Amino acid sequence: NLKHTLRFGIGLHHAGLPENDRRIAEELFANNKIMILVSTATLAWGVNLPAHLVVIKGTEYFDGKTGKYIDYPITDVLQMMGRAGRPQFDTSAKACVFVHEPKKDFYKRFLYEPFPVESALVEHLHNHINAEIASGTIASKQDAMDYITWTYFYRRLFVNPSYYMLNDTSYPGVSRHLSDLIEKIINDLKSANCVEENDEETKLSSTTLGKIASYYYLDYKTIMLFNERLKTGERLDVEDMLAILCDSAEYDEHPVRHNEDKMNAELSKLCPIEISEEYCDSAHTKVHLLLQAHFSHLPLPIADYQTDTKSVLDQAIRILQAMIDVTADSGFLYNTLQIIHLIQMCVQGIWITDSPLKTLPFIDNSKKRHLESKGINYLPQLIAAPQSTLSSILGPYLSHRQMDHFFHAVDKLPIINVEYELSSSVLSAGSDAFLTVTMTRTNPKSGHIYAPLFPKEKTEGWFVIVGEIDDKGDGDVIALKRVSFQNQTSTKLLFQVPDDVGMHTWVLFVMSDSYVGLDQQYSIDFSVCEEKENSTTSEEESEEESENESESEKIWGR
Repeated sequence: NLKHTLRFGIGLHHAGLPENDRRIAEELFANNKIMILVSTATLAWGVNLPAHLVVIKGTEYFDGKTGKYIDYPITDVLQMMGRAGRPQFDTSAKACVFVHEPKKDFYKRFLYEPFPVESALVEHLHNHINAEIASGTIASKQDAMDYITWTYFYRRLFVNPSYYMLNDTSYPGVSRHLSDLIEKIINDLKSANCVEENDEETKLSSTTLGKIASYYYLDYKTIMLFNERLKTGERLDVEDMLAILCDSAEYDEHPVRHNEDKMNAELSKLCPIEISEEYCDSAHTKVHLLLQAHFSHLPLPIADYQTDTKSVLDQAIRILQAMIDVTADSGFLYNTLQIIHLIQMCVQGIWITDSPLKTLPFIDNSKKRHLESKGINYLPQLIAAPQSTLSSILGPYLSHRQMDHFFHAVDKLPIINVEYELSSSVLSAGSDAFLTVTMTRTNPKSGHIYAPLFPKEKTEGWFVIVGEIDDKGDGDVIALKRVSFQNQTSTKLLFQVPDDVGMHTWVLFVMSDSYVGLDQQYSIDFSVCEEKENSTTSEEESEEESENESESEKIWGR
């Protein structure tokens, strides 16, 4: 370990080390307190630590996606070699590259000759085209052709045509090549339901899914996955949503190192949702296992898995927010609520079926049972309890310092008072109406949320949802808004009144995007009457308005 190697003047630097240990190794090497630093290849890009001698011990790394060792990009090798040289100390420097004999001439050529920089746009052109269609920059296939002619890719087509599989370098040949490329991309985007064409196939427009992909910077393949598995109308639980999240294209390149398939198989045996060993070499399977370990607080086999978990959680919230938009746009209430629960799980690091009390520091199963024996089963009950009561319950099991930490976390929990007001208790069928929701935080907001297991600081946010629940427990999303506020906010949710005349009961959900166990739910009862005919005179309209105001036909709740 680092403590052992430092005694011999040798430092270690890799992503699996804690941040403080990495910083210590960097400072010791930069100040010449240690003479050797053993590091991973990423050090060349992320940290500026020049040295007199750089030794690159091999030019290959294990690629979990292909299941074999592949070469580092030549740019990475050049970047690592570039760390050789300390202008303030040396007039010369050395770099040694250990390479397989058959590749020696290849590396000598590219290390001593100018290296051409080629475009990688083609690999990501689907997402670029989709984003430009969503923003309105591209409205036809011709616009897409014109868009490509302004790119570096277009310039390199003529200089190095074989690299881009171009056989005919004449202008008609290049035009046909680009036309075929655009045609394929548009067809792929149409298959993913991101783009629509008019009947004459001359105009392109973005669909709701295409705009969601552009807004959240998602790969079009992820949107295709959502279209296939989220828009079917099937009732999906948290486990199903977790599987969809982990199958997203954003995790295609998640690292699976050599022999990690065996570690994944062992980790799978500890997880609540066991996965077959035949899939343990998959990046998506590893993501699934890391999230399960995050929710279950399982020990990870190596330090690199901790860094991998941070990488997974960094992207998870963005993907889940997009999933909410997809299900809410389709009107699937139950599925939308399950995704919100999954967001809460990712932030707090517990299963939705666990007690919310376990999100607080030092509250394990035994202390949870002590709280429940005193009638404290949920977070709102704990927040309302006096500190003296909590101290008498937990004091025998926690030190003074731990109690201070515990109360600091409790003080961060939001106490939200919700008031709602419908525009009228009697609404005309088919008309437009709105629900005003006022949210007031009764305790002062103190910085970021309490989420010790989440890799970065996060601000508090809320989902305000109006839904209609059917007899099966499913239902429709009537309206949804995201809300973030400091002390108080008021938001309006617009909706169309149902055509069915009579009494209706809808449900208002106020759900946290950060905490488990602080969601609120209210019933909204209102009456729908037949649509009234428009008045012929402004005098009649004013009389109706005054009558409505005098009768105070408003429904409100708290």
